[in-house]
Amino acid sequence: MNRRLNSEIETVFLMASDQHQFIASSLVKEIAFLDGDISKFVSKSTAEAIVERVALLNAEKNS
Repeated sequence: MNRRLNSEIETVFLMASDQHQFIASSLVKEIAFLDGDISKFVSKSTAEAIVERVALLNAEKNS
């Protein structure tokens, strides 16, 4: 986009380390629904709550 605005502009994109990157809650929920490990993305208590909620939703869906 910057180059279209001004061909003289150069853009440099620097990625943060994993521990400082943002992850969307919808992605965490999707990982949980697919039985993935979300412990790297949320606290222990949050992971437990999400796993419990996913189990409840799956049980309701299957009944």
